[in-house]
Amino acid sequence: MKKYIPILSVLVLIFSCHSQKNIAGNYTYKTECAGDADNGQFLLKAWGKGVNKKEAIEDARKNALKDVLFLGVFTGDAACARNAMLKEVNAMEKHKSFFENFFSRNGDYKDFIKERKNGVNPKYDKKKSRFGVVYGTILIFKQTELDIYLTKKGVKKSSND
Repeated sequence: MKKYIPILSVLVLIFSCHSQKNIAGNYTYKTECAGDADNGQFLLKAWGKGVNKKEAIEDARKNALKDVLFLGVFTGDAACARNAMLKEVNAMEKHKSFFENFFSRNGDYKDFIKERKNGVNPKYDKKKSRFGVVYGTILIFKQTELDIYLTKKGVKKSSND
């Protein structure tokens, strides 16, 4: 029995000393401004998590819109840094039912943020995660259209008020 203890100790040591392989799972990626586009639109680089690529890209679109609406975008290209569109304190909670519908599976959020297509296929940055995949992509955000939409729905006060 005593001769097995050193062998078991060595095996435990070998199998327990390995490097960490998945580092993206707990990291929070910030939405970055990637440049101005025409007609009240600008480019954002956003990250999303999911069990597959499609789910991660949808998550990136939602994350980008939430950042623009509630937090503002200050990283990336300084020329297009933006303050939060909704300056009302606790806007998400005050308009909870609106935002639940807006960000739902078939919600209107899809009308205001699209993937940027470079030729046929958009470019994605992929990182491994413990719980799926993390994708980063360039998105086109339609700020002017969203501003008008939110004002019509009564979520945002018009600039004339």
